[in-house]
Amino acid sequence: MTGFWIAATVMTVITVGILMFPVIRRGATNNAHRKDFDLTVYKDQLQEVDRDLERGLLSQDQAVSARTEIERRMLGAVDETKETNPDVGPDIGKDIGDKKSGANNPSAVMLMFALLVVVPLGAFGLYLNFGQPSMPDQPLAAREAQLKEATQGRAQVAEMVAKLEQQMVQTPDDPNGWALLARSYRAMERFGDAVNALKKLAQLTNDDPEALVMLAEALVEMDKGSVSLKAVELLKSVQAADQGDPRPYFYIGLERQQKGDFQGAVNEWAKLLNNSPSNAQWVPEMQERISALVDENGLDAPKVVLLAPVQQSAPQQSNSQSSTQSRSGAPTQQQIQDAQQMNAGDQQAMIRSMVERLAIRLKENPDDLAGWKKIENAYRVLGETAKVDEAKAHIKRLSGG
Repeated sequence: MTGFWIAATVMTVITVGILMFPVIRRGATNNAHRKDFDLTVYKDQLQEVDRDLERGLLSQDQAVSARTEIERRMLGAVDETKETNPDVGPDIGKDIGDKKSGANNPSAVMLMFALLVVVPLGAFGLYLNFGQPSMPDQPLAAREAQLKEATQGRAQVAEMVAKLEQQMVQTPDDPNGWALLARSYRAMERFGDAVNALKKLAQLTNDDPEALVMLAEALVEMDKGSVSLKAVELLKSVQAADQGDPRPYFYIGLERQQKGDFQGAVNEWAKLLNNSPSNAQWVPEMQERISALVDENGLDAPKVVLLAPVQQSAPQQSNSQSSTQSRSGAPTQQQIQDAQQMNAGDQQAMIRSMVERLAIRLKENPDDLAGWKKIENAYRVLGETAKVDEAKAHIKRLSGG
C-alpha cells in the first residue's frame, strides 16, 4: 500500500510540473520559445528511453525505434524554428528569463494555485470517499482465471440452449421444453426469442394462465420495462381467470402509472391488496407504492382491507405447490391440514377467509371447473357434507356427466 501512495505522489508531482511549466513560461509567447520548450521535452524523452532500457522495460529494438522517432521530431522542431526566425540559434531560450514571466499575471497565479493545491487535494479527497484504498491488488492471474471461467460458463449455457433448440425442432409439441427454453432465453436476455417460445407454449397449453403471465413479463422485458397494451391484454385475461394472482394487478397498475394515470394505478394496486393475505411478501412494497403516489399527487387514498394471514408454507413443500398457492385463492388440502395445527381462532380465520374468497370467485364465474374441484376438496376436509354435494353437482354439470 505504501508503494501505491509513493507512486501516486510521484505521478502527481510530474503531472502538475508538466502542466505548470507553460504557465510559468507564458511570457515567452513567440514560436521560437515554444520550440525551445519542445526541444527540452524531447531531450527528456530521450533520457527516459535510456532509463527504461536500463530497467528492462524496453527491448533494444523498441528503444532504437523510440529514439529514432523522438530525434525525427527534434529535427523537425529545429527546422521549423529556423524558418520562423533565422537569427535564432541553439541557445534559443537563454534570454527568456529577462522577459516578463506569465507567473506575474494574477490569473496565472490563480491557475498555478489550482494546479498545485486544489486539483491534487480534490482528487485525494474523492479517492478516499469513493475509492477503496485498503483493497489489495488482485493478481493478474486471478483476473484472467475469472474471465476464463465466465467465458466458459457463457459458452456452456449457449451450448445447452443450442441443444434444447434442436430438441424442440424434433419435439415441437412438448410444452415443458418450450417453457424451459423460454426461461433460458430470458436468463440470457434474449427476450425476443423468449416471447416467441412463450407464444408457442401458450398455444400448446390452451392459454394456460401461467404461460400468459410469463409471456406478458417477457414482453415487458423486451420493451425495457414498458408495459405494452398487448401485455395488459394478456394480464387481464389471467386476472379474469384467477383473481388471486398478484402479477396482473402489479403490471396493469404499472402500465397506468407509466401513462400518467396515477389514480388508476393506485386503484389497481389497492385491488391487489384487497385480495392478498396480510403476510404476503408483496404487501409492504405495494403499500409503499400506493402511499408514494397518493402523497406526491394529492390523490384519494383507497380503502384497503387485507385478508387474514396465511401460514407460511412448510420447508419441504415443493416449489410448484408454493407457486400455485401464491397465485390462487383456493386453499389446498395441505394448507388446511397445516391450519388444523393452529389454535381455534387462527384456524377458523385462515380457513374461512380462503374458502369464502374462492366461493365469491365461483359466484362470479360459475363455470370454473377447476375452482369447483378445489372448493369441493376444501369442504370435504372441513367436513361440510352439504356443500361438498353442491360442489359435486357443479362439477358433474361442467363435466357433462
